[in-house]
Amino acid sequence: MRWGFENLNLTEQRLEQVGMKSFTHTVKVTCEDHEGNGPMLIQQWDGKKWNVVSDWIAPIREVVRPKIEAEAVEEAKKLGYTMRDCAKEK
Repeated sequence: MRWGFENLNLTEQRLEQVGMKSFTHTVKVTCEDHEGNGPMLIQQWDGKKWNVVSDWIAPIREVVRPKIEAEAVEEAKKLGYTMRDCAKEK
């Protein structure tokens, strides 16, 4: 499952092929970047169609990412996990 997620690459062409043109920005997820490379918006299904219910929301990576990284290191220590090195997995 992780491999599929970390190799997700929804280009404009692919989004159109799967009937999702204009549904979202392009999305590329990698081992290094699980955030998908850009802004997001919230859509809601009303039983017939998707409705956009927010503006585009830009990530605040410079604030949020350092906190996520620090907490991940602490949690890994508590659980005895070894941190991944994405460069070694290529």
